This record gives sequence, C-alpha cells and structure tokens, in this order.
Amino acid sequence: MGMSFAPRARPPFLEALVYVVLTFVFLIPQSLAPSSRIAYVGDSLESVAIVGFVGHQIVTDPAHMFDAGFLHPQRNALTLTDHRLLPSLTVAPVLWISRNPVLAYNAALLIAFMLAAFGGRSLALALGLGRIPAGFAGALFAFHTYAINEAPRLNIVSHGFVAFALAALLEWLRSGDNRSRWLFAMFLLLQGYSANYHLLYGVLLSVLVIAVFGCAHPRRAVARLPGLVVPGLIAILLFIPVIVPYLRTFSSLELVRSRPRGIDLMHYFSTSPSNWIWGAFGPPARLQQQGPHFVGFVALLLALSGLFLSLRTAGAGARHRTWAFGVAALIVLLVTLSLGDRMTILGSDIGPGPYGFLYDFVPGFKLVRIPERLGLYVMLGVGLLGAASLERLVRNKRRGLALALGAFAVLEHVSPLAITTDIPRPSELPAVYKWLAAQPDEPVVELPVRGEALIRQETVEMFFAAYHHQREPLGYSAYPTLLSKVVRRSLLEFPSDATLNVLSKIGIHRAIVHEGRELAPDLRNQIFNFGPPDKDRRFAEAVAEAQLDVVANTDRAEREGRLVLESRFGPWSAGSLAESGERVYRFDQPSPIRPAPRPRGERVEASRLRLRTKEGDASAAFDDRLETSYVLDRPLRGDEFVEARFGEPIAVSGVEIVLRHESAWPTRFRVAVLGMDGQWTEAAVWDGPHLAQLVEGLLENPRAGTIGFVLNGDPVLGVSLLPQIGATSAAGWSLPELRILERR
Repeated sequence: MGMSFAPRARPPFLEALVYVVLTFVFLIPQSLAPSSRIAYVGDSLESVAIVGFVGHQIVTDPAHMFDAGFLHPQRNALTLTDHRLLPSLTVAPVLWISRNPVLAYNAALLIAFMLAAFGGRSLALALGLGRIPAGFAGALFAFHTYAINEAPRLNIVSHGFVAFALAALLEWLRSGDNRSRWLFAMFLLLQGYSANYHLLYGVLLSVLVIAVFGCAHPRRAVARLPGLVVPGLIAILLFIPVIVPYLRTFSSLELVRSRPRGIDLMHYFSTSPSNWIWGAFGPPARLQQQGPHFVGFVALLLALSGLFLSLRTAGAGARHRTWAFGVAALIVLLVTLSLGDRMTILGSDIGPGPYGFLYDFVPGFKLVRIPERLGLYVMLGVGLLGAASLERLVRNKRRGLALALGAFAVLEHVSPLAITTDIPRPSELPAVYKWLAAQPDEPVVELPVRGEALIRQETVEMFFAAYHHQREPLGYSAYPTLLSKVVRRSLLEFPSDATLNVLSKIGIHRAIVHEGRELAPDLRNQIFNFGPPDKDRRFAEAVAEAQLDVVANTDRAEREGRLVLESRFGPWSAGSLAESGERVYRFDQPSPIRPAPRPRGERVEASRLRLRTKEGDASAAFDDRLETSYVLDRPLRGDEFVEARFGEPIAVSGVEIVLRHESAWPTRFRVAVLGMDGQWTEAAVWDGPHLAQLVEGLLENPRAGTIGFVLNGDPVLGVSLLPQIGATSAAGWSLPELRILERR
C-alpha cells in the first residue's frame, strides 16, 4: 500500500481543516489571542524567546546560530536546551513581518500539531487503515490530554516527524520500496532539526519497530537493514552542524541528569482539571512533571476492541493481525518505560523498571529528565488500535457511528488551558527595553533576581531580550551552568564589592534595577512557610542583617559614587506584565578582591569520620566519588547542617566543597570546628574572597568548581558546615564531595 506522503488522487484538505479546528479548540483560550497570549510564563515564554532569537539570528549572524544571549558568558547557550531550530525557522517569516515572537510561536504550535496529526495519519495509512480510521489515529496522536499539557514546550510537541519516519520505515521493511528508506532517513533528520528529545525517541522507536517486524519476518528484516546504512550516514553528515555545537558545549561542561523519576501508572487515568467532559479525575496533575496522561475512556475501549478484532482468526479485522499485536506490545513497553527508573503503581514502589537500562547503557538517555514524555507515543499506539475498531465499523456500513465514536474519543480530551498569560505586543514594549535596544552591544544584568525556585520567571527577561538583543548572565535553561548559579547567588547582595567584582570578571558594567520587584523571595518563602507567628518582623530583620535589600543597597551605592545613574524610566503595564519603573546604572572596574587561598593537606578518610546531619545520610559526600552526592531534596529552613566528628583530634588544615552543575548549597554559610574544649566555633565563612576564588576557578574550568577554606591547622574534634542568617537554597543540598584536609 502506498504511503500517505505519496501523490494521492484526493488531497486531505478535509483532514487539514479538521486538524486546524482541533488545534484552535484544544488551545483555547490561548488560540483566541495568538498575537499576545501564551499558556503561562516559564516554558512557554522560553519557547517564545528561542523563536525570536533564531528568527533574528538567521538574518543577522547565521554563523552563530546557537550563541543565544542568555547565561552570559557561556557561548552557544542554546545548546544547553533543546534548540527548536526547524520550528523557529519555519515561522521566521511571521516574525519578520509582524516583529512579534509570540505570534510566531503560536504559528509554530499550529504547525507542530498539524505535523503530528498528519504524521499519525501517515503511519495509519501505511498499516493499511482507511481514510476515516487513519484520520482518527492522527487526531488522537496530536490532540490528547498530555500533548496539550506539553504545548508550552514547543520542542516537546514537535514530534510529528517521528510518525512519518516510522511510516516510511514500515514501507521499506515490508516492500523494499527504495524511496521509503530515503524518506525514513529524511524524516529522522527533520526530527533532529526540530528537537533533540524526539530524535532520541525516534531512533529508539525505530529500533523497536525493526525488532517487532523482525520477530514476524526475520529474513526480510535482516535483508532490509543494510539498505538503511547509506541514507543513515548521509543524514548524520547533514546533522553535523547541529551535533558539533552540542559536542563542544558538552566537552567543556559536565552535564548529566540524576536518575529520573517517572509517573505512577494511574496518571494514565488522570485528567486536566479543566476537562470539559470528565472534570478533574485521577491523581493530581502538574503543569510539567507528573502531568495528566489521560488515555480517554472511549479511546481505550476502542483500542481494546481493535486489538480483539485484529487478533481474531476470522473476520475483516483479522487482516490487521500482523501489526496489532506488535503495536500492543510496544504500548505496554512504552507505558512501562514512562514509569521511570523506579516503577510506581497506586503510590507503591514495585521496584526498578526497564528505563534504568536505557539510562545506564543507551547514549543520550543520561541527558533526558522526564521519561513520562514517552507517553506521547503511547497515544500513537492507542490511536492505531482504536482506528482498527473504526475500520470495522466503516466496512460494516456504519460510517456515521465510526465518525461519532472517533470524534468523542478525541473530544473527551478537550481541556481549556487553566493558566494563560497576556504578553506585551511590539507596540507595548516598555521604554527601558526600547532604550536598551538602541545601545551598543554590551552585556547587562537585571535586578533584583527572581528566586531560585522561580527561575522560569526569568524567561520574562529572555523574552524582552528577543527585542533588545543584549546578552544577560541569567535565564532559564534545561542545564543552567554552575557559573550562572554562582552569579545568581552573588546578585542577591548587589551592589556589594564582591558582586561588582564578579560582574566585572564576566564583562558586565551595566545594571537595570526594577523598582517594586519582590526582594529575597526564597528567604520570604522560607520564613513564611516555616517561621514563627512574627514572620514579617523576622523576614525584615533577616533581609537587613543579610543585606539583601537590593534597591536600598543601590540607593546607598549611588550616594557613595560607586554606581552612576545612567537613565530612569517610569512604571509600565502591558498584558499581564508590569513593573514599577527602572533605574539603569553603570559601574567602573571596582577595586579587585583577591581570591582566597586554597587549602593544602591530605584528605581525611571517611572511615575516620562519624557523620551526622539534620536530615538524610551524608556519607555520599565523603566517599571520594564525584558521581554520588549528599542530597537533601527540599528547600532549606535555615537550621540544617552537615557534621563530621573524629574519634581523635585531627590537625585540620582546610575544607573543600566540590560542586557540579546540579549542585545545591546554602547561599550564605560558614564552617565551624569542634575545639578540644568541646565548643563549636566559627572557623571560616563564605565571603567575597571565596566567591572570587570560585568564579576564577569556573572561568578557567567550567566543568566543576571547588570552594576551599584554609583553617589554622589546630587539632580539632570535628567540622561542621551550616547556613548563616539569610541563607536559602530552593533545591536544598546536593554536595558531591565535602573534603576535610589534614595537615601533614
């Protein structure tokens, strides 16, 4: 049977119209205002910013397509996330004409959902299904609960080329059609140009499809495999312009994900709270991880019926027996993989799952954070089996019933977006960013920084950078660099001498201070969530003692002449965004702060230590292995500690804290020692010289950082690491190594 992308006598105009209408309906209310509305600030606005950056870069500096302006001074920062190149380039004309990255992003979403729908339809046609069943399979693959939940992430819903590739692969395996093997390689290449995430999944699914086909037709599968080599090699060569920047970044940084968490099996019965038909149902669903994966009751019944009909020994549906069992097996495998490294059913951990094999042995999967996204392809299989049921109805002259059931199976997923944000149009661009766009190229920092738990809100600054095109040290990315974390933390105390020194080291001499923005949000959350009844007073005292009032500190620095006011702008409000005004400051090269010296000595073996913590087991931080970490996976309350006591006095010459890109530690902390008198005393504190030490080390070697504290070498009975007043960490602790050094 011919492929859906082959010339056909009846172009699928009706299907295209239906898919356009479904895109509009499923994205309500975002689709009602495509020039100014997105799902929510965060992942949506990151995609908007990337669409804006790529569309601008392709005409101004195409040789540096990955050198986005966020996370300065990191080069090729776009390689720290999924690039979204092809979707962004496809809608670049929309951006050039409208100058509106929000409109271009929403146009990219429309194209992504259309591609997914037609990709699913193409695969269904390749499996021998008719027009109505194939149209249904495409619709369910594109428009289901989890896909709409992932719509804010343009790269995640740009997965349609995978289905096209699988259709071409099946045609090649079955018939040996020469064109199909080239189409298979082309579609995987296009998927790679669209999203790395789904290129990895596409290769995995292709291998699984070949394996399933080989079980039924081993000789044919073995005979066909060599024919994929040349197209595959050419596709790899054409993908090198994308591979090389990623390899350069990965070789300069140590990037890896910890073993990822999947979903509970019951999430496949979890709806979005706004579901039109069923309402809130199943386990609580989140906007990102642990999202709603509702399969659909009618869709599930159709799939089970289609499997039953296909496996019968007689009847019209039996002609689908050759592929239905394989699809069912793949659905089971994909569901199991989506449960993650540890499988959970009804809240109970039932043990390790097969995803651990992918994580440990398959290249690329150590960089994947959310296994549940394999659930997108679960719905492709459900749609194909459901289409087999509809095929039976159509053949039995019950076309109306087939259309009704298919429509209901898709529409039971309609769930209007619960959270939307109105984004400024080009005509509403705030004056400060119009001014900034007219300045010569120069990195800039915006303050006060948002809380560590709110870093996705920094996509607001990334969005406005799509207009002013200046580099900034912060921003949201899948892999924030360790240097960017250190810079963020130093900015909490802007404009201290230490902070200005850090900014100067990375070439920043201009700061925009937003008036009225919330101060120290992580500290506020810490005190308000866990503090005493007089939390307002405690918060004010902590901010004052830790000198975290950026606006007041800036006023003082201006009076002292350490900052020069360059420009000032009044309050503004546009869409759902607003600020109370901005002041722009310049500062010259501050007096340099000498980096703290690094300690010397021999590491004290873990066998000589008795470890104690406020919570958890700290042994992983003392095992001399960087791949393990002491982890306290919750925001700090401020009373945590990591303590090591000795059986006999040790002449401690220093303490080293080894950090990686995913490390977490208090923003303000100190080192205490247990003296021979049994009293704990402060021996060292995290300060400007130690900050300079860490930053200089990271600029020299960004793969990992070490904070070294020199102690006086007196014999002590223990060492403790603990926060200071005003210390926060939204991610708690994650320390690969805490080394205690002994003087010899």
